[in-house]
Amino acid sequence: MRGLRLLERNRSRDLRRGQTPAEQELWRKNCADGSREQRLIVEVDGATHSTDEELAYDARREKFLAGEGYRILRVSNDEVFSDLDDVCETIFMALQTKEP
Repeated sequence: MRGLRLLERNRSRDLRRGQTPAEQELWRKNCADGSREQRLIVEVDGATHSTDEELAYDARREKFLAGEGYRILRVSNDEVFSDLDDVCETIFMALQTKEP
C-alpha cells in the first residue's frame, strides 16, 4: 500500500511540474483543494480536446477512472481565464456532492 501512495505522489508531482498556464492559475487560486479526498479530478481542457480521436480517448479515460471510483469535472482554459470565480464555485459544488 505504501508503494502505491508513493507512486501516486510522484505522479502528482510530475503533473504539477508540467502544468499549463490555465492549470497553474487554477491551482494558484487553490479552489480545488480537497478534490483528492473526494476523488474528484478537475480536467482543464484546451483546444486539443476537440477532434474525434481526442474525444474518444477522453471518453475511454473517463470510463476507466469512473470504474476506479473517480469523478471527472471538465472546464476549459477559457473558463479558467475569463471566469475563475465561477470555475471555483463549480468545483466547490462538485466537492459537496457525491453524484457523478
